[in-house]
Amino acid sequence: MRIKRWQKQSLSFLLIGALLLPGVVHAESAPVSDPAGSDPVAQVADTKHWVEAAKEAMKAADKQTERNPAEIPEVTETFVHEQQWDSMKAADVWKLSQSLNRQALQIVAYFYPEWDRFLSHDEQVDKTTWIDEIVIEKIEQLDGDQRDLLFSSVPVIQTFADQWDTAKQQEEQAKNLSSQRQAQSLATVQTAALSLPDDAMYDPKELTSQYRRTNTDKPVEKSIAWRM
Repeated sequence: MRIKRWQKQSLSFLLIGALLLPGVVHAESAPVSDPAGSDPVAQVADTKHWVEAAKEAMKAADKQTERNPAEIPEVTETFVHEQQWDSMKAADVWKLSQSLNRQALQIVAYFYPEWDRFLSHDEQVDKTTWIDEIVIEKIEQLDGDQRDLLFSSVPVIQTFADQWDTAKQQEEQAKNLSSQRQAQSLATVQTAALSLPDDAMYDPKELTSQYRRTNTDKPVEKSIAWRM
């Protein structure tokens, strides 16, 4: 944005200088005329013409500096070598950027924001909606050559993909183990139920305590006889 603003200001200064320079040269070379003889109407017309010309120049500058959101920026090798690229070397960045397709460039920019310099505005906005699962899908959509080049040139992407695969495998193993345990538990219950005898029934009488007393005929009389 600063570069665009500087370009617009520079263009304005050049335009103003171009418009004023002939008048300055004419004023220096022409003899001094009587102010009373000057034409006020002509002076106003000249001023209006200059203002209109300045406005048109500013509009033209705005059109030149405005960029289409879908427009892919033109990045030169010189520009790449002038920038910082995290842990990557500028020469490697330039070489890789010339070999990757648009989707692969977006994937790199997901891990290294400095690579947004290669993306259009629309591509950058689209990338902000990505999550890890979408990144994996984007990687899988690449053809073999692009994916191999991406993995070999940007190891962090290879590591990311490997870790994702490992996590998915562990998740599947955990699901399978849980299903196996549930199946084994169900089989154990069914086996235990089948091993019971067919006539096995619950009889509440067997769980009842019965107290029987013997020789309870006239207990009071026996006690009195003993004391006598």
